[in-house]
Formats: sequence, C-alpha cells, structure tokens
Amino acid sequence: MKARQQTRITPPKRAILVALALCLLTFLTGCVRYDVGVNFQGQYRGAITQQIILGKQLTNFSQTEAERWLGSLERRAQNLGGKTQRSGQELAVTIPFSSAQDLSDKFNRFFNPDVPTSQTQQPGDSLEVLQLNSHLDLTSNNFLLFERNHLHLSADLGALGVISEQGNLLISPGALVDIVFSLSTPLSIKTLSYPQLLPPIQASSRQLVWKLQPGQLNEIEAIFWLPSPIGIGAIAIILLVVFGYTFKYGVSGEKDAVESTV
Repeated sequence: MKARQQTRITPPKRAILVALALCLLTFLTGCVRYDVGVNFQGQYRGAITQQIILGKQLTNFSQTEAERWLGSLERRAQNLGGKTQRSGQELAVTIPFSSAQDLSDKFNRFFNPDVPTSQTQQPGDSLEVLQLNSHLDLTSNNFLLFERNHLHLSADLGALGVISEQGNLLISPGALVDIVFSLSTPLSIKTLSYPQLLPPIQASSRQLVWKLQPGQLNEIEAIFWLPSPIGIGAIAIILLVVFGYTFKYGVSGEKDAVESTV
C-alpha cells in the first residue's frame, strides 16, 4: 500500500487554493468534476475517456491557473496518442488502447507523468489542481473463445488535502471535488466484494460506476469477459474445414457405393 502524500503550497498553486477556500467558505460544492471511464469495445479495442468540468467559482477566481492545468492535461493526452475537445472550462479526453497492457501503460502514464526537464517543461506541467495518485493493473487469461480479465485500480486521494509549509491542514477539498470512475464492457461484468474495496454506486450487466472518496485510499476490483476474435476465428476455420471434408468425401463415398451396387 502506498504511503499517502501531502501537498505543500507552491506559488503557482496559491490562486487555486484560494479559489477552493472561497468555495468552501460560501458552501458551494462541485468546483471540479472529474469523470474517468475505461470503455472496452473488444479484446483489442477500447478507450480511456475523461470529462473534466471546472466550476465557475474556480475559474472566475483563478482563470489563468485553470487554463494552464487544462492545457497540461491536453498535452499529456496528445503524447499518448489521444484526442481532446475543449469547450470553455470543459475538457473531453479520449485515449485509445489496443490491449490490456496498452491500457495499463497509458492509464498509469497519464495519471503519474514523469516530471519534465527544464528544457521541455511547458507552463502548467508542474501544476496539479487535483493529484490523482492512481495505479491500474489488468491481468488477462485466455480461454479460447473468451478472455477473462481482472481489473484492479488503486487511487490514493489522500494528497487532495492541502498542507502548509508549517504542516497545518489548510483545506480539505473532499466536498468540493466529484470524482467518478466507470468501467464498460461488451459482455458481463461484476465487482468483487471485500471489506477494503469501494462498492459501486451503479451496477448493470455491462457497466459499473464508482464514486471515489477524496482524502483516502480507494481500491476497486472487477472481473469481466471479452470475446476472443482469434479463438472464434480458429473454431470457425476448423468447422469450415470439417464441413468441407465431410461434404467432399461423404458425397464421393455415397457415389462409389451406388456405383458398386449397380
């Protein structure tokens, strides 16, 4: 289990912190809404989707820093082969993946980026309005026609608490941040039920939705099945060969039997 990290105030973050404090003092919630989705369309096709919405309370008070942060997210997505769509203070991100390993790599690289060097660093790259210290693991087992997948997501949101240089808690934005994670698959999906795991707030046969809890470690596990195109194709070829062999030699055998009786 990862140790929780504490965020200390640096000059680029002060405007964001003041805006969050203003939201808290005025009893306004939803300064930041962050929806993250992992959508499987098949064994070798899917996408990581994100929808980030910054509330007016935050952007009106610290427009420049909010713009820099959204710009940083756009660059991360583009570096991973993704696409972004910007509309005001809303940002939609789509990052495609082609396998379980590709999903894990891109997800972890996006949410745990390497610190850029001074030569390549862009404005806002070191700024994080939300520190989502998360790690995703996905293990797969092939059963010829279908593939069984076990997903585990660990998201340590303890770093959302803002600590001053003296070590005092200045603001805990748990009530100000709404973070949702969803998993969608073409076939059946189920979540595991253990005391340490976060239960979903919505569940259907093909989608699970969790609301992450700021200020604590969130653990998510789910099992789902995907059709295997290679396995299905191999079975189809075998059946086609067997059918062709039976049709060819079965018919010729019947003709030989008829001719022998005549």
